[in-house]
Amino acid sequence: MKQMSSFAPKGTVLLSFLCLGLLLVSCQTKPSVAKAPPVNQPLPVQRIQNGVQLNTAALNVKVQFYADDTVRVVKWLPGGTSEKSSLVVIQTNLPALNIQVEENAKTITLGSGKITLQLSKSDGAIQYLTGDNRVILQEQGETMITPVRIKHETNAFSVRQNFKLTPDERIYGLGQH
Repeated sequence: MKQMSSFAPKGTVLLSFLCLGLLLVSCQTKPSVAKAPPVNQPLPVQRIQNGVQLNTAALNVKVQFYADDTVRVVKWLPGGTSEKSSLVVIQTNLPALNIQVEENAKTITLGSGKITLQLSKSDGAIQYLTGDNRVILQEQGETMITPVRIKHETNAFSVRQNFKLTPDERIYGLGQH
């Protein structure tokens, strides 16, 4: 780097620093047309075998069909992973299914002909529909996943999900019926 000579007037040096500062600020505040996601950041919506994975700022969701009438949904916090050890038997080899995927600005729709899912891009809420578009089950409100401390557990979470019931739907075992 070339050294500035000692005979330059102080005003010139000050003006040079001001111009450099202004140039840096204008480069930082210049509006960008379109930004690609950072290299290590996952894309908001990724196609996976028989489904999709959605990454939002607050929640990640993986929707994957295991058969035309069987869907597995996994939700987890950003920074975590969808790969979980489980006492539940999870099918490891997936058959090749013809799952139709449509995407618009607000939702991702996945369908097998027997069942359709609508996944909200904003909050990861899912609506389950029959093949003829009758609502089976609909999430209502945000999914809340909160880390908790449990003795002898390294990663434990409290999960809260709300579902919208139809007027003729009953919940048994809670004393209402």
